[in-house]
Amino acid sequence: MHHTSNTLPMATAIEVPPYRALGWMRFALAMTVVMNGHSAWLAPDNAFVQWLAWMRGGGIAVMVFFIISGYVITEAAATFYKSRPTAFAKNRLLKIYPAYLAALFVAIAAHAILYFDGRLEAGMSFEGYKNFSEIWRLGNMLWQPFAVVPPFNRHFAESLIIETAYPFVRYLWAINVEMAFYMVALAGILVMMRRQPLSDRNVLVATTAFCAAYIATAFLKLPEVLTFYTQNAPAFLLGALLWRWQRDRSPIVLRAVAICIATLMVHMATSEKYTASGAPWFFRFAVVMVLVAIIVRCAQIRASSAFRTVDRQLGDLSYAAYLNHYSVMILLSGYLAADQRGAAYWLLNGVLVVLLSIVMQRLVEKPLASFRARVRGTDLTRLG
Repeated sequence: MHHTSNTLPMATAIEVPPYRALGWMRFALAMTVVMNGHSAWLAPDNAFVQWLAWMRGGGIAVMVFFIISGYVITEAAATFYKSRPTAFAKNRLLKIYPAYLAALFVAIAAHAILYFDGRLEAGMSFEGYKNFSEIWRLGNMLWQPFAVVPPFNRHFAESLIIETAYPFVRYLWAINVEMAFYMVALAGILVMMRRQPLSDRNVLVATTAFCAAYIATAFLKLPEVLTFYTQNAPAFLLGALLWRWQRDRSPIVLRAVAICIATLMVHMATSEKYTASGAPWFFRFAVVMVLVAIIVRCAQIRASSAFRTVDRQLGDLSYAAYLNHYSVMILLSGYLAADQRGAAYWLLNGVLVVLLSIVMQRLVEKPLASFRARVRGTDLTRLG
């Protein structure tokens, strides 16, 4: 049940939604990315590690993370930030940018340590990257602070600025896409200041039109430079629709949810990311649907105060874990001998990422928490 808050100095009361018990899931998804993909080289003979790689668990985790983001950001735009676009933009920048700059500093330091110690090639051997001199070029270095801001993604940089763009925070593409979604949400807040929210029927019409256009382009096999921002749009849209449906329980919105899920299925069935190798796409799709069901259920749970505290703390670590895990990975790769592989080292990678995430969260994100609460208009720790 929604309520209002006057706990912080605001001109008007802020509509505050109930706490959504999704922090543990965000952390689990972030750690799935950490423990999947390139970290699998640390335990090539471990059955679970190889099963996770076969499932492309990291790719599934990012998709589900986008679904959660669609849910919570849509809710925030409709409650905390209703008619407050400046506060929304400011708080999103405070969430994304300071932590990214801190992770960028750590990542450049990790690369520099390996470079000057003659271990950079070994550190990046699992990725097969060879153009080590290009990463230090002035153009590449100047691009780094803007790499999470749309449209300054890698494709943009390589088209207009530099020949080869190497992001030191290696998987920042997802943050860039997330920022693009924030821009869409910001536009939604601005539009809703001047007109009534979309009716359920208009939500269905808009969803149908978007999904039809998306499916049509999916079969055209357009280059990634043209689909960089659109290929994950169904995931964000699904999260937004799930929030709308849970709020109103409208059968019309539920039809829009079904159309969006069908579009997500087409995306997974036609994308080489899910069909080229590993588990069959329909198996991965089934896993995504199970996780969506968990999101819906957890969003309805009215958790105890103790659980909310732990859940919030785990969720707060997820962003730092995603940003910093590549730095840990290349340092381990550079300093471990070739025969130092196995499940123990794979687990060590995860432990080091969590420890680094705790440090980064406390040094960078936690000091900004009270200021972000004032911008938001309420303290999230008080949500019940």
